[in-house]
Amino acid sequence: MVRLQLVILATIGAVRAAPTTAEPSTPAGLPLPVSTVYSFPKGSFVENLAVRSNGEILVTRTTSAELVLLDPQRPGCAVPVYNFTKAGLSGMTGITEYAPDVFAVLAGDYHFGKSVGVGSWTLFSLDMRGVKLSQAACGLAGGNLPRVRKVALVKESQLLNGLAAHGKYVLASDTFAGLIYRVDMSTGDYSVAINATYLSKLKTPHGVNGIRIVGDTLYAANSGQSILVKVPITENGAEAGPYTVIAHNKGPVDHWDDFAVDSEGGIWAVTASGNTLVRITPDGNTQTVVAGNLNSTAIAEGSSAQFGRGSCDSNVLYVTTVGGLLGPINGTVVIPGALVSVDTEKRGAVGIY
Repeated sequence: MVRLQLVILATIGAVRAAPTTAEPSTPAGLPLPVSTVYSFPKGSFVENLAVRSNGEILVTRTTSAELVLLDPQRPGCAVPVYNFTKAGLSGMTGITEYAPDVFAVLAGDYHFGKSVGVGSWTLFSLDMRGVKLSQAACGLAGGNLPRVRKVALVKESQLLNGLAAHGKYVLASDTFAGLIYRVDMSTGDYSVAINATYLSKLKTPHGVNGIRIVGDTLYAANSGQSILVKVPITENGAEAGPYTVIAHNKGPVDHWDDFAVDSEGGIWAVTASGNTLVRITPDGNTQTVVAGNLNSTAIAEGSSAQFGRGSCDSNVLYVTTVGGLLGPINGTVVIPGALVSVDTEKRGAVGIY
């Protein structure tokens, strides 16, 4: 997710003892296969994604207010579905499904390399019911468009980033403020849900970045502190127990950005300028590099990840990449930001559980 170049800092102590993790390993049989679904124009900061129940994927970019829809079964076709310049905004960050085929989307007055849109970040509802890609051409079937509703302008926010649905609320991480807001998607009422040390920033501008909710557990990546944590939460998104530090970064230029949680509780995290995808065991004791490496363009500055939802792609992890726009691969290489797919089906055969 959105960030600047970071200086990797020491992490703070944990409420519970943090697991001691070995350096990320790469067993025989890896890396897992990576394929490009769609490459955006060079200079695109491809930020986040949401996989629909029909298999199509919505993709956001911080460098554009245009939300696009893709079908991973039809590589090369990307269709604009809405442009938030209509609301006077210039870039997007988080997206999550909060009701069947209805999505929360963040847009703000973000200008890459210049300003992050402090005070402009707005949460919208995007109703995609009845909207799908045409099978005959690269466009929308029947010309149907999503229904878009402004939910809340969070005036106090600095940089709203990650989103996660939780009952009637959507939780939104504010990376520069180092806290999490809750927003009632019906009324637009919002307030701070969590303001904790484990989400805060240290000497970098960054605190909490990507967030996911599984059941009543909130998972969060803190880019500045180089930690992944989890905490039980109440029905309104407040803390309900102690934090557990799951893992720390290992690579010198790695930092946790966004991630996906699999059915076994394992975490698949992108490492931004580390150019890798790492699978972390539920107990945090083992980190395995499953795709990419520091000098590879396979996972070129990953920004987010989500598993497919259909029978044909439930073992496919879709990853958005920035292409080295912030940290060039090998120091010099910048490629177009993209949506790529990682085939995880054979991970058990190489000992990745």
